[in-house]
Amino acid sequence: MVSSTLLTTTSLTIALHLLPTGASPSIARSTSRSRTQSPRRIFSAPFHRHFGQSKARRNHELSVQCSGSEEVRDPGEVIRKYFQCWNERRMEDAIGLFDESLSYEDTLYPGKFEGKNSLKGHLYSIAGAVPDNFMFVVDDLAVAPYDEKGIANVGVQWHVGLDDGTALPFTRGCSMYKVDRNGRIVFGFDVPEPVAKTGNISLGILKAVRYFTQIHNLTTTLN
Repeated sequence: MVSSTLLTTTSLTIALHLLPTGASPSIARSTSRSRTQSPRRIFSAPFHRHFGQSKARRNHELSVQCSGSEEVRDPGEVIRKYFQCWNERRMEDAIGLFDESLSYEDTLYPGKFEGKNSLKGHLYSIAGAVPDNFMFVVDDLAVAPYDEKGIANVGVQWHVGLDDGTALPFTRGCSMYKVDRNGRIVFGFDVPEPVAKTGNISLGILKAVRYFTQIHNLTTTLN
């Protein structure tokens, strides 16, 4: 999960509350509601795409609950359950879906989280820092067949919203997971939407690097 996105969104929401009255009525109303006033929204997805299976199967909406002793092994259901447990802040259940030797990378943080305990500390720190009504919403999910090593790739497109369905700005992202046949997540990679849109600036930097590289190569050739 891109937990760092929740921290960014929290800061943005606080800033919106500081705007003059009426500047952002929908978000202001939603964030002021207490947890007891609104039931916790279970994330939803328009469809579940499962490569190599029938149209009926692809369009089937899987219903996954965090609670319950039934073991989940289907890769898509495992990831949906992880998101659901996160939204309910049942962190022990969420962590229990990962393999002990997992490798997890959130591109907003330096390095990787190696092992379940490393990721556990990170997720708990984030869960304790964000409002209870911030939820991850799965917009799209695609599952590839198991490979020869018994690993299935699961891609997820998501965004963050409030428990009343209000979408929050700058909270879209994509994640890639690898799930083994035992239903354990062995790998995760998060790419959140950047708050600063630096596309043109980045292109300008690349052009400058190319220009100076050409000058360097020309100078080297002349010498």
